Amino acid sequence: MRKYLLLLIFNFSLIFSFSSTTNDVENIFADEYGYQNEKTSEIPETLNILQGMRVSIIDPAMIKDNYSKRAISLIYDTLFTFDKNGDVKPHLVKNYKWLNERELLIELKSGIKFHDKSILTAKDVKDSLEYLRKNGTLKNFYSEITDIKVLNNKELVIKIAEKDSLFLASLSYEISSIAKRTGKYTVGTGPFFAKSFNGKTLKLENFSDYFDGASNIKKVNIGEEVNETQRLIALFNEKANIALDVTEKAFNSAKEYGIIDEDISVKKSGETETTALMFGKQKNYSIESRRAIESAIQRTADSFFPSTMFTPRLSKVDTDYSTSKAKDNINKAGLKNREVNIMVLNTNTNMEQAEKIKASLESTGMKVNILPHQADSYYIKFQNKDFDLAIFDVTFNRNYTVFNLGKVLLYDIGDMEMYNALQPFLKIIKEEKDKEKRDQVFDKIVQLIYKELPYIPISHGRTLVVGAEKYKYIER
Repeated sequence: MRKYLLLLIFNFSLIFSFSSTTNDVENIFADEYGYQNEKTSEIPETLNILQGMRVSIIDPAMIKDNYSKRAISLIYDTLFTFDKNGDVKPHLVKNYKWLNERELLIELKSGIKFHDKSILTAKDVKDSLEYLRKNGTLKNFYSEITDIKVLNNKELVIKIAEKDSLFLASLSYEISSIAKRTGKYTVGTGPFFAKSFNGKTLKLENFSDYFDGASNIKKVNIGEEVNETQRLIALFNEKANIALDVTEKAFNSAKEYGIIDEDISVKKSGETETTALMFGKQKNYSIESRRAIESAIQRTADSFFPSTMFTPRLSKVDTDYSTSKAKDNINKAGLKNREVNIMVLNTNTNMEQAEKIKASLESTGMKVNILPHQADSYYIKFQNKDFDLAIFDVTFNRNYTVFNLGKVLLYDIGDMEMYNALQPFLKIIKEEKDKEKRDQVFDKIVQLIYKELPYIPISHGRTLVVGAEKYKYIER
């Protein structure tokens, strides 16, 4: 009785929230197989995972968002990976050798199977990497691959344009996962295969022939619930056993109401998210206007890129805020009484952030409209930069410094001209083996990007994984 009373009180407290749930959590994991979450032992057979948005695509070369990226490592494998110390190590690869600074010889492990039971060959690797550099979301990032020569079923040589001390790391990114594309199907070699993908919930099943040992988890279902409090309620009701993308604010609120079990395991996600206000192409904002808008927004981000990536010195951000100074800047830039539209992904966290930014800008005399979008329309508009302003979450992984930079420039910002202009600095980073020296150059690059102010960093932080004791069974 107490359990349902707590739920009633907690749900009532959410009625006045501007963001509401978009899914029936009771049935989100029910499908043609008829299973929902089961009473679990220490190692459950089925993992039901709720995240902030749905998986939108399961082709590794085409991923654009962090929600889809999570599924990629379950379905596919990369040639290389990172160990716990952050060092690159072979994964699908048995042996490798640099023949010279520009040619990498790779020997694949024997007997690795795709989900269609065919054996992984050197030609499969070539086809997958060729597809990535010709068609991938970040194809320009892999344009340094100039040729791939297959020697036999297990060996191939990858040629790159110039020396790159981080090339092996680039072959560990999820986007470079090896995939076999046959007609409309794309299959991988990972520990799980896609059983069904209906655009709402991705259902995975255990691959018994996985080369690194079959998982104890039999099924993984990844569903969407945009309201993080509803994700936590689903855990409380045992309709899900893992909730991702949970802020500490929502977690603590649920804990106060007794919705969170005392023994549940919680940890911070391994990636850092920057919530940013991005400038689109619908209006042409001068640097003066961008700086004026920046001065009008109260924020916690004290560096352009998060400090988890490197120690920012040149790319520090001034977080001092003054209402009078902000009003003066807005007036000087001719933005007073100017109407702006903020595109936002329709999640409760992003909507809350949009309301805060709206209040800040309106306090300086601007007029602000908030335009919420569902995932499909949001990402289409974002990719084409068809918006005035947009709230966007930029994801960073500390192991992938150069990749993060490439992703930000080529996709998040979408500025090929800036990417090309920074190539001399990127070349230095790729040739430098000392991480501390690389970070110094990286700091300089980020400073140069910040001078152009393609977006305004609002906050840096890591969300929570609630149910981490179960998530560890599939985390890679």
